[in-house]
This record gives sequence, structure tokens and C-alpha cells, in this order.
Amino acid sequence: MMPRLTGVELCSRLRADPATAGIPVVLLTARTDDVAMRGGREAGVDEYITKPFSPRELAARVDEILSRGA
Repeated sequence: MMPRLTGVELCSRLRADPATAGIPVVLLTARTDDVAMRGGREAGVDEYITKPFSPRELAARVDEILSRGA
């Protein structure tokens, strides 16, 4: 858990600033409900991975983002 804001809020702030808008965001979360996932997508999250997750899955998704040039 992040102390002062959620991952979705952080992503929204990153996307709103032209200096950070292009930084890829992978959201690791325990929330699996549709509302949370939709909020992440609307905020511009590149990947949404639910906990528990496999380190291999995380690495594969990060590799995929980087290969897309996101």
C-alpha cells in the first residue's frame, strides 16, 4: 500500500505532466474488481497485474512494454 495516494492517482498525475506522461506504469494490486481495473485503465496504466503474481509474469510484461516502446 502506498501511504499518501493510490497507484491510480499516481498514474493520473504522471500522465497529466508532459515531462512524465510517457513513463510506463505497471500497477501491482490486490484489488481484482472491475471498478478498480477500469479506474487503472482510465488513468493510463500500461499493465495491471494482480497479487499474488509470478516474478516471471512481471518480467515478461515489463519486457513487452519496453519492446513496444511505451
